[in-house]
Amino acid sequence: MEAKAEKVASAEEVRATALCMWYPIFQRHTFKTVLIDLSSEFMEYLQQDGMVIPASANTLKRAADEDYGALTDDWDDYADDDDPEQPCPEFPEIQQQIKDCLRDFEEILPRSNWSTPKDATWLLPSHTLKCVCVEDVFLLVKGSSRLSYDYSDWHALQVVPPVLVLRKWYGLVPSLEFRGFVVDGQLVGISQRHCK
Repeated sequence: MEAKAEKVASAEEVRATALCMWYPIFQRHTFKTVLIDLSSEFMEYLQQDGMVIPASANTLKRAADEDYGALTDDWDDYADDDDPEQPCPEFPEIQQQIKDCLRDFEEILPRSNWSTPKDATWLLPSHTLKCVCVEDVFLLVKGSSRLSYDYSDWHALQVVPPVLVLRKWYGLVPSLEFRGFVVDGQLVGISQRHCK
C-alpha cells in the first residue's frame, strides 16, 4: 500500500486562516484585538532555548498574587553560581505595546495567528491564558511549544508576517464555544468546539 503524501496548505489557505487577515473583516463580531508586528530579533529570541525574559518586563503589579516578589526571591537561594546567566533580551517597543494593550483591556490573552499558548498555562499562577502584566505575556509566548511551532513554520511565515495577537480576556466556558463555517459569505454550518 502506498503512503499518501501529506498535503501542504496553499499560500491562499494559510493566508485565509491567519487571524491578522480575517480580523479586519470580522472585528465588529469578535473580541477586541491588537496585532503587534514581531521583529526578526524577537523571532530569534523565541527560538532560543531557555526561559529568559526581559528584566524590565515585570513593571505592572501582579494582581493575582501579592507575594509574587517574595516567591521569586526565594528561588534565588537555589541559583547555581557556576552557571553563567544568559543575557536578558530587551524589546522596549513590543513591551510598550503590550503595556498599552493592558491599559486599554486590563486583562489580555496572547496568541499567534493560529494558536493559543494553552500548553503553557501551568507557568502562570491562575493556570489560565489570562495575562495581567507584561511578564505573563512573555512567559506564555516563550513557554509555549504550540506558538514556537507557529513562529518557526517557514511556509506560513513566507505568506503571513509574524504577529503577536493580544485579545481582550473573557473567562469563557470552553463547552459554550462554537465554530461557524462560512462559504461565499453565507453561514453554512456551526459546531460545538469542545464537547466536555
